Amino acid sequence: PSPAATRPGRFAEEGTLIEADMVIVAAGAWTGEVCRPLGVELPVFPRRGQILHATLEGVDTAWWPMVLPRVGPYLLGFPDSRVVIGATVEDVGFAPRVTMGGLDEVIEAGLRVAPGLFAATVAEARVGLRPVYAPGPALIGPLTGRVVVATGLSAYGLTAGPFTGRIAAALALGEEPPIDIAPYAP
Repeated sequence: PSPAATRPGRFAEEGTLIEADMVIVAAGAWTGEVCRPLGVELPVFPRRGQILHATLEGVDTAWWPMVLPRVGPYLLGFPDSRVVIGATVEDVGFAPRVTMGGLDEVIEAGLRVAPGLFAATVAEARVGLRPVYAPGPALIGPLTGRVVVATGLSAYGLTAGPFTGRIAAALALGEEPPIDIAPYAP
């Protein structure tokens, strides 16, 4: 971005400056890079997670309970006889690729938890880069007077993301957030 685009409230989108009263940066593992032009160093890094989607033909999995053990894979049922098993936890940098080792880990752990999936059909494998805030918990709060940041949810992005968005929106609108955000302050 041009120097003018790096001032709070001015951001470039495909070469066009867009004025904004407030900006919420929710750029996942790329948040540190996005905020660097503001003169802020945020130690956010990517953690790769590989998941597997399988189908159990003729089985209604839409209402299966979510299995979220302390250690090991989670299992989650979806409509259309689909089950999701995941995920790996890999600190490999910005490498969003499905690997044989990752799939082996997910399949082996998934069958340990749910041996009934042995005959399931592998539908697809997916990979994502989860944002991790190096010092600890998620990072949610004002970064400058006009920039709010929301990142670092790691593996909890899909579950905690909507609530985090509510917090970020409240902050951007000058409202009181629904919880004390002091533990998550940048």
